[in-house]
Amino acid sequence: MLRVLRLPWWLGPWLLSLSSFSIEDSPLSDRDLVLSRYRAVLLAKPPAESDAQLAEHIDSMLPSGRWPDIDYSDRSRAGWRPLIHLHRAKSIALRYSSPDSLLYASPRALEVVQRAVDVWIERRFTSPNWWYNEIGTPRAMRDLLVVSGEDLGEQRRLRATEILEQTRDGGTAANLLWKAEIQFHAACLTGDDEAAGRAASRIWREIRVGAKEGIQSDWSFFQHAARLQAFSYGKAFLEIAIELGWQARGTSWEMPADKRSLLSSFLLEGSQWMSRGISTVPSTMDRQFSRKDRLVWADLRQLLEYWRDVDEQQREAIGVFLARQRGEAPPLVGHRHFEVADLTVHHRPFATVFLKTLSDRTLPTETTNRENLRGKPFLACGDHYILRDGKEPEGLQPTLVWHRLPGLTIADPASEPIRRSFVGGLSDGASGLTTMDTARRLSQGEEVSCQKSWFFHGDVMVCLINELKTPSGSAPLATALEQCRSREAPLLGLPSGRSSRLEGEDPFEGPVDWVLHAGIGYLPLSGAPLRVSASYQEGTWASINSRYSEETELIREPVLRVSMRHVDGLPSGFALLLDVDEAALRALTTRPRFRVLRNDDHCQAVHFANGLVMAAFLSASELRIPGEEPIRLSVDRPCLALLSADSLHLVDPTQAGSPISIGWGEAELERTLPEGGVGIEIQRPK
Repeated sequence: MLRVLRLPWWLGPWLLSLSSFSIEDSPLSDRDLVLSRYRAVLLAKPPAESDAQLAEHIDSMLPSGRWPDIDYSDRSRAGWRPLIHLHRAKSIALRYSSPDSLLYASPRALEVVQRAVDVWIERRFTSPNWWYNEIGTPRAMRDLLVVSGEDLGEQRRLRATEILEQTRDGGTAANLLWKAEIQFHAACLTGDDEAAGRAASRIWREIRVGAKEGIQSDWSFFQHAARLQAFSYGKAFLEIAIELGWQARGTSWEMPADKRSLLSSFLLEGSQWMSRGISTVPSTMDRQFSRKDRLVWADLRQLLEYWRDVDEQQREAIGVFLARQRGEAPPLVGHRHFEVADLTVHHRPFATVFLKTLSDRTLPTETTNRENLRGKPFLACGDHYILRDGKEPEGLQPTLVWHRLPGLTIADPASEPIRRSFVGGLSDGASGLTTMDTARRLSQGEEVSCQKSWFFHGDVMVCLINELKTPSGSAPLATALEQCRSREAPLLGLPSGRSSRLEGEDPFEGPVDWVLHAGIGYLPLSGAPLRVSASYQEGTWASINSRYSEETELIREPVLRVSMRHVDGLPSGFALLLDVDEAALRALTTRPRFRVLRNDDHCQAVHFANGLVMAAFLSASELRIPGEEPIRLSVDRPCLALLSADSLHLVDPTQAGSPISIGWGEAELERTLPEGGVGIEIQRPK
């Protein structure tokens, strides 16, 4: 049994002012300082429920110490109900300890907290999911111990501390940090400095790059094998590391300088790029997209405030990131391809485009613990999202037509994605292109496939689609361009030159020059017909996530959907334009911003108005770039190329790497494409 250390009685009045407290002036031990800072962290978090709601919970507690609205017999693997009991007690304890609360120092509130702890100690509820037993339950009890301290009474505190022993060593990435953090605080509570040091060391060691799970070399984050989890498990990883780094600063357990530097890079080069403001997209969180309110989990504002106090070297850059999250600085602008995670991000002042591809190096979405019940097999395999203010997909999860997520090219929803190697991206920091050998296996075992390449420059994204292959008798292929919250009736640019507002629930289907909605333009290429609707869609949270099994009430949301039907397997494509109006879209018919140079079995290439050329060479091929002096660009093997006036960027999307022969104008060049999807830059020959 662990021995509980009695916290000094005089600690309380200092707890809320420790963010600026100097350790040099402190009579506290390292462990007491850590615990006081952690208590301040807990008290600084927004209340989970209002004082009025908590007062109702206080009044509704049964004589047995249980709450009537909690199913204590629940055996769910996700959203395990009995843990609500501890979280509720923790919320009441926090408000009992907060001077701004109506429950502050309330004897009745304290009595309820004590009785709630007694019930758990006596019953020791267990879940069929190990996570709740080894992490979720000990974390909640740890927080109660830190917040309530001596108010629990010595014997109750002793027995409550035993709950922390349910945590075992092991795990990777976020799971390891969750466990080691509990052990660190448990050691501080019991006065075991050596155990605290061992736990802190385990945490700091896990802040590393390149392991199978955790921070990757492109500053993405994997958990559950090669799945991008930047704002699910990755957010938990950041929260623990940052808060603990803040608590331990100036102590014998302080985070090492090299780990601080690495964590700052993860924030600035990873998290900042995968968010817009405090919002993110389904691609960055895998199955947790099927949970409520998850798309604002990119909110790192409080964590960034802590981190500015920890990493003085990056204080200014962290401050800029924080200002962006607060809406006090212009949004990030630039282009980035995360070669390990198969994620492309194109930030512009008006909006951000996120594209998640799938290769034989990454895995499709998961349905662990019966979450994400309808997202698999559609998430994370070619879907794109446009964010302006984060409202676009938030709250729509129960209502989505999942096989029509924006960006997906699908014939039959009863199909599974096939992972292939020719998938990757290339960026010069401002513009870039991504390609994906796209394939799905139908329920009969037959395959549907196409080659897709996306080209990003300025406020334009062009997607070219070719090599469409479908078995005879299968449903026609269609590509979704959009499925987001409808903000206004979309405007259709008709071939006659007129425009028409799509009012009412009935969809439009047929040829259009463009569609305009909330400053975003959708343009079909090669005359492909579009289907456009702006109507209400319905669904239930229970249908997409078992943690909401009792929430069967229909959710009804206004949704814009735009899709393109492929005709006879012919090459086609579409363009997205950001920050446009009707006049700008009409002007495109006479002054286009881009020109498709090729879209065939060997090359997909786009030439932009400023001269930039991007090409996905699907085989050894040659590209002729028109102009006053036409330019020849040839390669002897498949690759991606980005050509500007002064330089040529190349990458092997398969990430295998190999020598390549290049023809650029009159010059013949020999280079080697590196492994790992890393690009090379060649300066224009003299």
